[in-house]
Amino acid sequence: MPQHIVVVIEENHGYSQVVGNSDMPYLNKILIDGGLLLTNSHGVEHPSQPNYLDLFSGDHQGVTTDAPVPGASENAAQQTPLTAGNLAAALIHKGYSFSAYSQSLPAPGSLAYFSDGKTAYDSMPSANPGAFIYARKHNPWTNWQAPSGYARQGNESNTLPASINQPMSAFPAADFAALPTVSYVIPNQCNDMHGGVSGSKTTENCPYASSSGDANDRQLAKNADHFLRTRLGAYAAWAKAHDSLLIVTWDEDFHSDADNHIATVIYGAGIKPGSKSSQHVNHYNILATIATDYHLDLAGLGHAAEAKPVIFAGPEVKTP
Repeated sequence: MPQHIVVVIEENHGYSQVVGNSDMPYLNKILIDGGLLLTNSHGVEHPSQPNYLDLFSGDHQGVTTDAPVPGASENAAQQTPLTAGNLAAALIHKGYSFSAYSQSLPAPGSLAYFSDGKTAYDSMPSANPGAFIYARKHNPWTNWQAPSGYARQGNESNTLPASINQPMSAFPAADFAALPTVSYVIPNQCNDMHGGVSGSKTTENCPYASSSGDANDRQLAKNADHFLRTRLGAYAAWAKAHDSLLIVTWDEDFHSDADNHIATVIYGAGIKPGSKSSQHVNHYNILATIATDYHLDLAGLGHAAEAKPVIFAGPEVKTP
């Protein structure tokens, strides 16, 4: 059983766009060469937001677009939280812990739809070109976040406290033993390969990529690799010696491919360097793997209950 698992979710790039990408040396030379590459990994659907919900709860919860989830509100007192089972609630019910660390989240517990890391916005701002870099659509646990004093009854025990919703600045720099059992890390849109918004003003290092492999796309790949190396590299090295894991995956491929072939790499203790698995997996399998590691009740995690986990055993990773 891993002491800690950290899951990093990147954006909108297919397997062939990142595996072997010379602009991503840390991902390829350290994490992939030193870890397990799932060569047959897939997003579940399009667009982005449903995939984040799938990876967190085993279901898209009826959400099929990037628009705000029904019941969601930037005002915590007015939000009607989702009540379906989810990974965080399942861990907490079992006595474990969970936190999410979102880069450029304006404040702990924030329910903002967009932010530049300081100011919360309830819609896409046009005057501030950097304000889109945090996007709530990539932060699914916010939709289970309950207002202070919310009366939990029955399955509403699956609602979540604001304390699990943290900015990336709260992620430890060195004391990784202080991490919760499972953490999800969400880079901002300059560092997750998403990039700018078509037709909007963007900063030099957060461009909009109009096609795969163009100059802007290469910059986004460099940004993502730099984030992984500088913000997760120390944890990855620590994990190998401390019975812990780092999982890096993508939400979906480059927007619309029906196959939705993405890269997923698992790095850390018990992983044979340079290993590969051709097992067909998607976000449900990754969720099932985490849940199985901690003996959680899969029945409450949607389609993950039907998914085969990747099983970690001894120095290698075995698949069913």
